[in-house]
Amino acid sequence: MVNSANPGGESIHQLIREARLHRGLTQHQLVAPHYSVAYLSQVEQGRVLPSMEFLDFLAEQLNLNLEQLHKQLKTIKYFSGRKSREKIEMHLMNAHIVLQMNQPENALAFLKELENNQIPLDLLARYHSIFGETELKLKNYQAALEHLNIAIELRSAEPIINEADQILELERVRNHIGQVYYLTGNFPRAREEHLKCLDAISKGKITDRRFTMYIYANLGNENYILSENEQAVTYYREAASLAERNEDNQSLAGIYWGLGLAYRGLNNPALSKLYLLRSAELFEQIQEWNSVVILRSMVGRAQAEDGEIEEALETLLKAIGLAKYCRDTDSMINARLNLAYCYHLNREYEKALEQAELAIQSVQNTTRNHIFGQILAQLADEYLALGREEEGFAKYREAINVLKESGEIEIYHRVLKRYADALKGKYKLQEAFEVYRSAYLSFTK
Repeated sequence: MVNSANPGGESIHQLIREARLHRGLTQHQLVAPHYSVAYLSQVEQGRVLPSMEFLDFLAEQLNLNLEQLHKQLKTIKYFSGRKSREKIEMHLMNAHIVLQMNQPENALAFLKELENNQIPLDLLARYHSIFGETELKLKNYQAALEHLNIAIELRSAEPIINEADQILELERVRNHIGQVYYLTGNFPRAREEHLKCLDAISKGKITDRRFTMYIYANLGNENYILSENEQAVTYYREAASLAERNEDNQSLAGIYWGLGLAYRGLNNPALSKLYLLRSAELFEQIQEWNSVVILRSMVGRAQAEDGEIEEALETLLKAIGLAKYCRDTDSMINARLNLAYCYHLNREYEKALEQAELAIQSVQNTTRNHIFGQILAQLADEYLALGREEEGFAKYREAINVLKESGEIEIYHRVLKRYADALKGKYKLQEAFEVYRSAYLSFTK
């Protein structure tokens, strides 16, 4: 905490809090949307010194004497014990190091030791930035956002000493805020934060190539998720160029994966397969076998859709063998589903049925309803192809019920259409019409 005692009366922090309470305002009512509640809370607890901008804002909102507040601010003394400061700096450095080694639990332990210490003002932004990144990696997203918002407020209020370094640190925090929004499903807000980072890069304020690569890759991911595939490809290509120059195969593997998906969204199967295969090859080099299985399975399905049945069978059987080696149930399920689809296209319905049944045995104990629904639909196709009409339509109805509950609208729509096509193929025209209608309504909602 900062030592903000006022010899003549209340501390500045108490003064702000009591003025707010006197007006009957909650913290949110006082500062939103201009500042974060977490920042005000830290100020009122005496853990953070208010910036001059924030103090001006509070004085106006609470009708406080601004000149007196500024004078009082100048009298605040910070904890400056050399040994304690060295200890704080050492703990922050250790937390940062173990965090880069992907050990957030150990980073948290170092940070927890500082909770009852007086953090010098010039280290507070760093403290909250590292704490926020730690909580992000621990998937404590609300706690991460609180720390990161405080960090960005503090970074924004710092006097300019080394502009390039300070802007980079500010945008690093913003990047992490964007990641929190992405991981909690708020993709438009995530993109908004990363576009702010890109703005700083575009203005020449940031020259760090690795950070720039991450921002382009993040924007590629967000645009892909938001179905803006052309823009996603543009960002991914920028990221790939930087990763290639940095010889960063791990990042490049993920970027190529994104390019493969974006090109698939643009109905460009040739480039989609090319980049998915490149991604798989890079993941093989760094021995991330689970990713290799997923990618090989995706490539196999794409090959099957393009009529390359022999190549698809070879790719998918290799993916299944690797999934067994990795003991990766989820990847195995996807590979078997795609292999069933491939056998179906090749009119090997008994083999397709066998793969679908093996997949469903694994998936029934999981909560992945959209995968479960797709396997049920594949089973339905095999039953119908083998002349087991009643079982086939029953499986389609079961698949539709499962997918409706899963919230995966696009998959639900596709399976409804497949069901309608199957009904039409068996001359059940009235039923087919009703299902086509449901498919249309599901797509237009």
